[in-house]
Amino acid sequence: MKDAYYFSHDSNARHDPKLGALRAKYGWAGYGLYWAVIEVLRDQPNYSYPNGLLYGLPLAIGYDPNDPMVDSINFGEFVEDLLS
Repeated sequence: MKDAYYFSHDSNARHDPKLGALRAKYGWAGYGLYWAVIEVLRDQPNYSYPNGLLYGLPLAIGYDPNDPMVDSINFGEFVEDLLS
């Protein structure tokens, strides 16, 4: 049995100005992290992550600060940028 849920994803999302700004600051690694966060949110009740548990979000998406593709990304700052 499949343990995943479908959600729509615009094929031109990469052209969204806000995602363009995210990509300009964090590169394509940041774009990938963004979609990982979206996938985690899709699995949450009401599509929202408990504010008091945001410290666990990196673990929930499988973020590894030692990965050379994302080691330059400060995850706390990244989340703040997503929320602003």
